[in-house]
This record gives sequence, structure tokens and C-alpha cells, in this order.
Amino acid sequence: MFLVGHGPIKFIPGPAEVNKMLVQSPELVFAFSALLGTLFLVGAFLKLYKFKNFKTLIRSYRIVPSKMVGLVAYAIPVSESVVGLLLFSFLAPKLVLAASLVMVGFYTVAIAHVMVNGLRMSNCGCLGASVQVKPDLGKVALNLLTIAVGLVILI
Repeated sequence: MFLVGHGPIKFIPGPAEVNKMLVQSPELVFAFSALLGTLFLVGAFLKLYKFKNFKTLIRSYRIVPSKMVGLVAYAIPVSESVVGLLLFSFLAPKLVLAASLVMVGFYTVAIAHVMVNGLRMSNCGCLGASVQVKPDLGKVALNLLTIAVGLVILI
């Protein structure tokens, strides 16, 4: 798209050009990966910091069978740590970014489950039991935005 005004003709990129610039920008992929990596690493640390409380939060979702709550509560911060570190390593960046977006997608479905079923939870557990993050439509929207930005970078 071109803009004609006083002086020389200026180029203003349209949606296709912006998308091409995003996809071809390793700096943007790294910056987004670093942001997600930081969130995953901080979240994993906070979940393990007050593990018993985080385990209680997992139980509150009523998704996981009681016998599996401990395993799932442990697997989440461990997998977040691995993915968080890999996001910083820049080894297979698009594959790791895709894996992190899948994780965010699972978390979003769990929060939607809370909302749809009217479960009373004051904390979704995204940042463990130490930091209160309300499982509401705002959190779902933020997660969906994160997934959308990640998909633009991946595609």
C-alpha cells in the first residue's frame, strides 16, 4: 500500500507485508519466546515453591482423577521448566514455541471448564498458589491473545 501526500511517496506496509516481516524476524521469535519462557520458568518456580497449595488448586479444577492429582501437579511445573528453558535455548524455536502454545491452550480449556461449570476458584494457579490470578474471561482472553500472537509468528 502506498500513501501519497506532500513530498515523496511513502510505503506503508499492509497486513500481508506486516505478516511477512513478523515471520522473517528471528528477533521477534526470540523476544516472544523469551517472554513466554520467563512466564513458564517463574510459574514453575512458584508452583513448586508452595507445592501443597498448588496441588490443592489442581484438585479444585475437578478434571483430574484424585489418584492422579499429585502426578499432574508435579508434571505441570516440571514440563513448564523444560519448555521455559528450551524457549531460551533457541533450539528448534518454532517446535518449542508450538509446544508452549499447546500448553497455554490446555490451561485455557481448564479455565473455561471452571467458568462453564460454575466452580468457585479465586486463583487459577497460573503463577502457583503465591500469586492470585483469577480464572475469568479476562484470563481466557489473555491466553487466547498469546496463542494468536504465537500462531502469527509460527505461520
